Amino acid sequence: EKERSLAQLQREIISMASHEFRTPLAIIDSAAQRIIRGNAATEPEELARRVKVIRNAISRMTTLIDSTLNLSQIDEGKFTFNPEPCDLAALLVRIGGEHREMPGNPKITIDVADLPTQVYGDLAALDQVFTNLVSNAVKYSDSDYQIKVTGRAEGGEIIISVQDHGVGIPDDEIPRLFERFFRASSTSNIPGTGIGLNIVKQFVEAHDGRIDVSSTLGEGSVFTVRLPVPSDGGAFCETPLNIGDRSVADPISGRAQGAVSSSLEMKTDAPNRASRKSDDRVAPPKILCVDDEYMIRAYISEDLRDAGYETFEAENGKLGLAAIIEHAPDLVLCDINMPDMSGLELLEALRSDHPEFANLPFVFLSARSNREDIIDGKKLGGDDYITKPVNFDLLRATVQARLAQVSRMEEHKHREMDDLRRAIISMFPHELRTPLNHILGFSEMLMSEALGPLGNSQYREYAGDIHASGAALLDTVTHIVDLLDASFGNLGVELKACDVATMIGSCLKDERDTAERRSITISSNIPVSLPAVRADETLFRQVLAAITSNGIKFNDHSGTLHVAASKDELGSIQIDITDTGIGIPEQDISRVLNAFVQLDTGMSRKFNGMGLGLTRAKILTESMSGQLAINSKVGHGTTVTLRLPSASSSRMEN
Repeated sequence: EKERSLAQLQREIISMASHEFRTPLAIIDSAAQRIIRGNAATEPEELARRVKVIRNAISRMTTLIDSTLNLSQIDEGKFTFNPEPCDLAALLVRIGGEHREMPGNPKITIDVADLPTQVYGDLAALDQVFTNLVSNAVKYSDSDYQIKVTGRAEGGEIIISVQDHGVGIPDDEIPRLFERFFRASSTSNIPGTGIGLNIVKQFVEAHDGRIDVSSTLGEGSVFTVRLPVPSDGGAFCETPLNIGDRSVADPISGRAQGAVSSSLEMKTDAPNRASRKSDDRVAPPKILCVDDEYMIRAYISEDLRDAGYETFEAENGKLGLAAIIEHAPDLVLCDINMPDMSGLELLEALRSDHPEFANLPFVFLSARSNREDIIDGKKLGGDDYITKPVNFDLLRATVQARLAQVSRMEEHKHREMDDLRRAIISMFPHELRTPLNHILGFSEMLMSEALGPLGNSQYREYAGDIHASGAALLDTVTHIVDLLDASFGNLGVELKACDVATMIGSCLKDERDTAERRSITISSNIPVSLPAVRADETLFRQVLAAITSNGIKFNDHSGTLHVAASKDELGSIQIDITDTGIGIPEQDISRVLNAFVQLDTGMSRKFNGMGLGLTRAKILTESMSGQLAINSKVGHGTTVTLRLPSASSSRMEN
């Protein structure tokens, strides 16, 4: 079943990617070709229309990439929310106004006069929620029909409804509407990925809200978002938001609620079994013993503590269920016959009502060893059965075996997901390169007016924007391919003597224009007698480019970037690239070397990028038997140090 699910997921992703990526790229390619094939008689209005088609296609592709990245961050538990006071009514009015300007000029009415003046939430996340809902209403409706967005405060909730008169959704498909990649049969002839509503639901739930839908096939749909609001009518989310394993401070009073965090993390479906102590040592596995006999559970708990486990106790099934939800144990030992709720009833309630604990090992304890009890327990998903009086050697062996089995299953699942992720990510870059080359080639022809003048200088600017965006996307694809090649050992490193001064000079020359636009002063100090390094020339150049580019991007206006090179005491060549930029917090220095990590997080961050530059630089440096280190201070700047063997170093001959 798991293999079928993984195969189905892979088919859905590949199917979505092959269509949704290729479609906008095909539109860009076709529009660009039509511009190139046009002649001097082409009317400016027609030319503008074709350029707008290209820009819309790029916007569509950007949205798809952003949604895919959001899903990846959500799945990894890395997507952060930044709650703050915000004007939800103004947000809805802006979204409605933006969508009225879409092709066909859809009719949209916004009635939000009854909303509170201020709510508390992540404005960018709420923007994405309601932009998606209004966009869907426009996309799946005829332009002649009215779309209504209403908002009000009622019964302790903020209620926002988006109503359309579109294609509607079949009744039997509504329960699956928020599943990832699911698309209603009534929308099969309309472009879409099935990602948007899944993200919407997760963002709404991250605000302790919920989203409902009612729909009639052929008549339209109403999506209703409900967000909590306090009794005084002010901002919502005043109670702690329990996101995953963390609580955050009350955003209004500032009172700490559990472990305080400055941002909210997405909920995950399963409890975190890799619990750690504050000193980062792995905590012992947690065992819950549920038994109405005090002495039995006390002895079992004591023996398991002696074996190095952390234990919890409950005297009946009802309390046991509460303890499971509170403590998220790694294994449950449970008696069958207990008052209030039996062990069988506990397991049934756990498996049916709490799917997040579907893989929690459940071992029955009972003085009754008849076959019917064992069969009933197995049918409900029980993993093992130990008879009383409990043999503690058998108990320890059973607990150890069941935990090891879960560990193997989780490792296997992680390997499968890693393999799937690698396969998908490997496919994406190679499939994107070909259409990107079309974009770059045709936009260069437009910029140079190879087939004749375009007639309006603004069109050359559009072509330049297209080319710059395509080049940036191709650069990102190249970064990903390099990381994949490095992980698979396919970089193909060719080491030879490289002159340090020449390489650094060439790199700084490439960055000089960008630095001058920001009034950043570039300097270098390379001794004439410095030996050559033994490196791959192409990879060495890419490492220098990545670091100097970061040094300019994250630098202050009118700052400096200085590159110095020397020979260290071990005979290696040391290159220090120092900027006077924003700096990196000491606790985050190790994190910035991980792929896709960006310290400037959230949905309204200042700096562009995918968090691949330093990761790639480190991997490429190490592939040449070098080292990369970072020293930084917030507000003062950063120094990135490269150490590479000199060309005469014998240790590079291996």
